[in-house]
Amino acid sequence: MVVPGPAPAVVASGGGNVVVVVLGCGGAVVVVGGGGGEVVDGGGGGGGGEVVGGIQYHEEDDPMYRHAGMDIFLSTSHHGKGLGAEAIRVLARHLFEERGHHRLTIDPAADNEAAIRAYERVGFRRIGIMRKYERGPDGVWHDGLLMDMLAAEFRP
Repeated sequence: MVVPGPAPAVVASGGGNVVVVVLGCGGAVVVVGGGGGEVVDGGGGGGGGEVVGGIQYHEEDDPMYRHAGMDIFLSTSHHGKGLGAEAIRVLARHLFEERGHHRLTIDPAADNEAAIRAYERVGFRRIGIMRKYERGPDGVWHDGLLMDMLAAEFRP
């Protein structure tokens, strides 16, 4: 069962530059600039920052399998700047400390080495290949990589 996330709120500011604004129901936006918690409207950037992507999570609430999964996208003009890893770090901290999860998952495309390295910097580990996991715009099925991280493996 997937449960909704918290009400709209600024989760945290990462290094004064990346802010993750949780919009509820597991959705959030990644905002660059305007750090220091200025983005407080939950509407995607009213505090002077630039919305450069989205990050979301889902929660499994069954006590036998409780965990959260994450997904992120950034505009290509902001790739390679460390923003993805920082946004993942901010949301992971929220999911571990505020939502009480002990384990998180993420599933990038198996050939997206830049994303995989960013997730590994935060503490995620490679678990296995999910064959023909995602259909691309070309209509061809592509492999995904399942990664997970336990709270004790988190690198804040």
